[in-house]
Amino acid sequence: IDLADILQWLGDLRRAKEEIEHAEAIIKPAVGDRQPSQTDVLAGIFSSISGIMAGRGDPGDAMRSMQLYRAALEVVYYHGLISKSLQEWDAAERCFNQVLPEYQKLASGEAIEYQLAQIKAGRGQFREALEQARQIEPVFDRGAFRPKRGVLQCLQAKCLHALRDSSAALRLVDESIADLTEEHFDPDALWRSQWLRARICTGTGEKKPAMESFRDAVETITNLRRAPLGYRLDSTFLADKKELYSQAIKEALRAETLWDCCQFMESIKSRTLTAVLSIPASRDRASSGLDGQFADLTQQLDAREYQAYREGWNQQRRLEHRELLQKRADLLERIRISDPRWRHLTQPAQLDVKKLLEVLSHRSQAALTLYYDPPDLSAVLLFNGQVQGNRLPIADDTAKKLTDYAKNLQQAHYDPYKHDLSVEYGVHAEDLIPPSLLSQTLQADSLVIIPHGLLHLVPWSGLVHDNARLFERLPVGILPNLSLLSAATVLSRPACAALVGVPAYPGLEKLQDLPSAREEIEAVRAIYEGAGTPVLNPLLDESATEKAFWKLVRSLEGDGNVLHISCHATIVPNEPMNSGLLLFDSKVDAAELARARLPFDEVVLSACSTGWRPTQVGDVVLTADEILGIPAGFLESGVSSVLVSIPKAEGQAARKLTTHYHQQRVAGDSPLRAVQSAQKHLLEQGVLPGTWVGFTLYGCI
Repeated sequence: IDLADILQWLGDLRRAKEEIEHAEAIIKPAVGDRQPSQTDVLAGIFSSISGIMAGRGDPGDAMRSMQLYRAALEVVYYHGLISKSLQEWDAAERCFNQVLPEYQKLASGEAIEYQLAQIKAGRGQFREALEQARQIEPVFDRGAFRPKRGVLQCLQAKCLHALRDSSAALRLVDESIADLTEEHFDPDALWRSQWLRARICTGTGEKKPAMESFRDAVETITNLRRAPLGYRLDSTFLADKKELYSQAIKEALRAETLWDCCQFMESIKSRTLTAVLSIPASRDRASSGLDGQFADLTQQLDAREYQAYREGWNQQRRLEHRELLQKRADLLERIRISDPRWRHLTQPAQLDVKKLLEVLSHRSQAALTLYYDPPDLSAVLLFNGQVQGNRLPIADDTAKKLTDYAKNLQQAHYDPYKHDLSVEYGVHAEDLIPPSLLSQTLQADSLVIIPHGLLHLVPWSGLVHDNARLFERLPVGILPNLSLLSAATVLSRPACAALVGVPAYPGLEKLQDLPSAREEIEAVRAIYEGAGTPVLNPLLDESATEKAFWKLVRSLEGDGNVLHISCHATIVPNEPMNSGLLLFDSKVDAAELARARLPFDEVVLSACSTGWRPTQVGDVVLTADEILGIPAGFLESGVSSVLVSIPKAEGQAARKLTTHYHQQRVAGDSPLRAVQSAQKHLLEQGVLPGTWVGFTLYGCI
């Protein structure tokens, strides 16, 4: 029941419901079909006392009766709370009416009547909700209910606002905020009151107070989620707050308070990554029992997958694989939450816009952060010491093309030439970037885009504008959030190169050979050796095992190292942190990478779909906008620059692009400029863009 309470607060309603149903199954044999009542408890107590006085009986009977009574009530109560959160008003009302008589006997009936008033408000019955709230109002002025007076006032203000009594609503919500801030601090209730105040002020045209309230609400939420909880809980936690962010961003653009707009966007973008990089894990951290379980589950998953590559999938293997995935996902969540680093995280990492503008000006770089709430796209540009913003309504036709493009990326029988969003789908840069901001970005020396939602899948550098691709005009990189711009370090010529290649997978009939991988590894080796850069003995063919990979990681030290991997990759949509790189005998997946501290500053992945990211995982929409999968694994491990391919990669085109990239790196180009040079080179050579335009650099230097 306690776990269901926590999950319900975190918005993970499916799992909360599962826990309550589990609790109900435990209790049901003891209570039968009838809900225990206070009368039953009293009978149990009197029976226990009588037995003891007669020299028989168990003194624990009374305690067990009380515990059973409490648990049975709470199961129904939490069923009601979860149904209310799901806006299943009838089901919620039935649950609360069922427990109301017992709560009244316990002198707590007003708590249930408050829930019933909330249900009325949810149905739009604001007068009825207001009347019920007024009836129970005196109880909230004293005793045990006093700390919740601000919560009741927020409900009353919400009803008054809906009934167009703005002045009375504003007075009540101000009292609510003061009470929840000063006397009975309740941040989870506070952000709701602050958001309501923002909506009231927006409705009356008071822009400044509205922005102050939006700012307060977002800050309260940000402080509530200091430590990373993993993509699932971060997303469910924000699910009921998404509308707040959308309104705040829209109103900040309208009011031209663009620093606020920038902060609002940043506060939902890859907060997990921001927290992790603010207190990086040690390379030699002590292991725990959870680490051992993680390694064991990972080994079992790899064994199942490689067996399927040999023999194919059947129903039993898929079922076992799915169960193992769920176990490991639950374990990763426990590991994430229990990480001792978060005990030292006293406040969330803050974005310093002024410092960021200075960094960008020093580089003559532009940063464009986006928020996509169909059909609206909000954009904020940081460039030349200024912050500019605009809103772009995305046309229905463009939105449909984006969806079709995203679906094609993961089709079993995909069209390899439908990865060129501008040529094949007719979606150009000005369709996704407000034209006024686009013209400004093209004046910069380089551009970094921070996408949102479905826009993570866009091959931004390859978009066409005025008959030229963006990379023909300037280098274009991608980052999960603005915070990484300030954290980036300058990458000089690589100091040492580590190469891993798997041209063939003997015995794994479901995996095609990659003949270009051998050529690629040998070509990259020749480039670095020709420039006098040390190259570790390449892990190639049967030497490219998972054990050898981790041995390489542990043996390498120092800065400036580059890792190049050419192999198959696999994407696991229902558990993106299980997506990974297929080595000769086993897989290195995103979760393993994220939990390591890798000795590489930059990574080049010549493999299919390594940059692909889902927008929904199972039943969870990625509201938190985390970067997931293979790029997340490398970035979380401390890598500054990761070159990936969003779609499936074509072997020869990938070889040409990545080898040119390395040539430019040893010549002194930064990763960002090396990618641009490679893109321009392939375009000039007439290599069909659809086979390589999806290559994207996560990095800003």
